[in-house]
Order: sequence, then structure tokens, then C-alpha cells
Amino acid sequence: MEAFRAIKKPENGVVTVLLPDSLKDSEVEVIILPAEKKRNKKKALNSQKFKGIWKNSSIDVKKVCKEMREEWQRDI
Repeated sequence: MEAFRAIKKPENGVVTVLLPDSLKDSEVEVIILPAEKKRNKKKALNSQKFKGIWKNSSIDVKKVCKEMREEWQRDI
């Protein structure tokens, strides 16, 4: 199915749409909806807000990771 989208502003309650060549000789369905307002661009993600406990710079990350890994090591 081919789709064609055009956003037009009515003039005196009339909207004129010029169809592309691929649809000129075809029967088409026309659905009129109010256009969505342009959304603001999303702000860039600030990963610093999601660091959890690691945002405290006094933590020695390598040491903590080593301790966590060693918790699972055991002699069998």
C-alpha cells in the first residue's frame, strides 16, 4: 500500500491536494485530521543522572567490583 501525506492549511474551508503521479489515476481514500503541533526536540540524555551509587566519586570502583567478584569464588 502506498501512502501520501500532506499538511495543508485550509483557505476558506477548502483544501487542495495535488496527488503524485503514482496515485493520479487511482481511487483514493481521504481522511482529514487536525495536524499535530510540532514537538520540541528531546533533550540529550544526561547519563550522569543515572550513575546510582557510583556518582559518589569517593568510591573506588575497581576495588568494589573486585570484592563483588570474590564473593562468588569459593573452594569446592
